[in-house]
Amino acid sequence: MAILKKGMKAMEKKCFSFIRSGSLYNACLAGRKGYGGKLTDFWCTFILLVLCVATAANSASLFAATTPQISGGWVHSLSLKSDGTVWAWGNNNYGQLGDGTTTERHTPVQVSSLSGVIAIAAGDIHNLALKSDGTVWAWGCNDYGQLGDGTTTDRYSPVQVSSLSGVIAIAAGGFHNLALKSDGTVWAWGYNDSGQLGDGTTTDRYTPVQVSSLSDVIAVVSEGYHSLVVKSDGTVWAWGYNAYGQLGDGTTTDRHSPVQVSSLSGVIAIAAGKLHNLALKSDGTVWAWGYNGYGQLGDGTTTERHTPVQVSSLNLGDTTTTPTPVATSTITPGGIPTPIATQTPPPFPSPLTTPTPVPTEPLIQATVDIQDKTINLDSTGTFFAKIRLPSGYDIDDIRCKSIECEGAQASKCEKDKKEKKKRKVYFNIQDLDDLDVGANQTKTIELTVTGELTDGTPFTGSDKAQVRGKGDVPDGTGWIDGKVTSNNGPLEGATVTIENKSFKDETITDASGDYNFENLAWGSYKVTAKKAGYIKSPSQYFRLSEKKSYDNISIELQEKK
Repeated sequence: MAILKKGMKAMEKKCFSFIRSGSLYNACLAGRKGYGGKLTDFWCTFILLVLCVATAANSASLFAATTPQISGGWVHSLSLKSDGTVWAWGNNNYGQLGDGTTTERHTPVQVSSLSGVIAIAAGDIHNLALKSDGTVWAWGCNDYGQLGDGTTTDRYSPVQVSSLSGVIAIAAGGFHNLALKSDGTVWAWGYNDSGQLGDGTTTDRYTPVQVSSLSDVIAVVSEGYHSLVVKSDGTVWAWGYNAYGQLGDGTTTDRHSPVQVSSLSGVIAIAAGKLHNLALKSDGTVWAWGYNGYGQLGDGTTTERHTPVQVSSLNLGDTTTTPTPVATSTITPGGIPTPIATQTPPPFPSPLTTPTPVPTEPLIQATVDIQDKTINLDSTGTFFAKIRLPSGYDIDDIRCKSIECEGAQASKCEKDKKEKKKRKVYFNIQDLDDLDVGANQTKTIELTVTGELTDGTPFTGSDKAQVRGKGDVPDGTGWIDGKVTSNNGPLEGATVTIENKSFKDETITDASGDYNFENLAWGSYKVTAKKAGYIKSPSQYFRLSEKKSYDNISIELQEKK
């Protein structure tokens, strides 16, 4: 969005023009005269900034009500029609399409029981919708409480986010969310391992909590494991994961509450990538910071930046420029300006030439271990590999740059919560369907991971697996057993559920807390445990392949307080 004009017409009306979604708008703020017979500059500036940043990337806002929207998750898609209905398609393992099923859809289906929607936001495997009454609704995966309904139960159709009203903007990260209220406060819920909820802790939240020490906010965005906001004074604040300096405070220290992005003011729009961010200033310049392995900061280098740098040779136009006046329309409370004409956007400059990075020697050889050496195309869900560094190197220093696997879509590289000296890399089995492998046939694929440590030392590693064609998966080849515990030891009488798209079974733990499932077909399974008086366990995922079974899978339940 670019601002074209800001001025004053008469003492009780102030007018401005702006471009949004390729259309030129003129609007005037009308009301009673303030001190000295004029509307205060504060309120005009505030309304103007809200209109500017309302369409910031990866954030959905109140002012998008009249325009259809699209949003992309990990392997699913979401769209908002002008009639306020929401439609979805793609992968549906967690009910993220919201049609009441877990059936994959190759064409759009309408999200159930949802109308009057004015904004949408897609997380990795969950979604948010903002309705015109200021309430927020969510559906899909809920392992970390990211649906905000007080549970960790996946929802196949929308449920209302608890205790949240008066919302004017929403943003979805990987497994957490932000909501901006009309009073300028920000609320967050879901996954919080890096402090991305901004409440001063790393505790997952199943219902919204207020972000600490933050007010006068006019825009929110989130992506991956960090969050950003713009305040009414044009400053930017950030919190959460910071391994690549994406919080812009000059460090690589995770922040559990908001910190101000250094040396940045006059900002009117922001956008968040997984590991880097962008800011548009009122003078039309663009600034970037964070991970820069592919030159995504646009400063002509591949050097990581922990504070903002200006994108080279790029100016989107001085937003304070006054154009030739055109007819205006008046914004009344709750009203939306009517587009007047379509403006041709300025041409983009030629892409910058990114220098080829020279690797630093020596190159570390990491161990990459795909957990399923035989992958069946009849399986569903997400597979993963574990990464381990040689002795003497700290796994916390790993920064994955490239994750490549033929026919598969790679995802995040994150810490292994059970094995602290390893990292996990995920890739999605659905994409392996594109491989040309017939029934009773196999094909070898190779997963290659490259990256660097915090000191710049590069690493690489790879592993291979066999892909088995569809229709060649025998039954009854595996088993899973384990134990359910609580703070007081083994837990008797807990219900353990194992399931995938075509199978579901339950068993009750004995006095030793043990459970067992036998004669399971090869494939992917989700295991959960629950008992009255305890919080349901987060889902654990296991995959059975040829000659591979699992034992001693421990699940801990926490007593409700």
